[in-house]
Amino acid sequence: MKRPILVTWMTTLALIHVGLISYMIFESFNDPYEDVRLSAFVPRSSDGASDWGYAFHGLHNETSALCGPPTGCKEGYSGDRLTLLRFEYKDKARAYAGSLGSDGYQSGWIVADFSRAPLDEYYRRVVRRRSKGRCGSRMTKVIRPAL
Repeated sequence: MKRPILVTWMTTLALIHVGLISYMIFESFNDPYEDVRLSAFVPRSSDGASDWGYAFHGLHNETSALCGPPTGCKEGYSGDRLTLLRFEYKDKARAYAGSLGSDGYQSGWIVADFSRAPLDEYYRRVVRRRSKGRCGSRMTKVIRPAL
């Protein structure tokens, strides 16, 4: 009588173990930040006087102009002080940010390009902080200088 109970418990524990491993594998491939739209960065009129409203001022969709060759991005927004590009793959985003030198910052699939207009280090930090919650991933928590 004790043997079937032991087998039942062992089977149950094995199924739980397999379920947890499957969930962990799924989560490692399914990053919720992959599909963040750049429209999430467009300031509302009430944000205009804030620091982040200043940094992101004038952002509007320019995908057709920005995402042709050579960038190859999926989505592009341009503003008075920066350009944001979203790529299909993190590797493409990393490579493009690297081509911008010190004016390129990458987080996950999104690249911030500061070469359009001078934006001092204070406002670049504002962009990093604001972007942390919008486009950071579990692997890349903040926009960081491209490698």
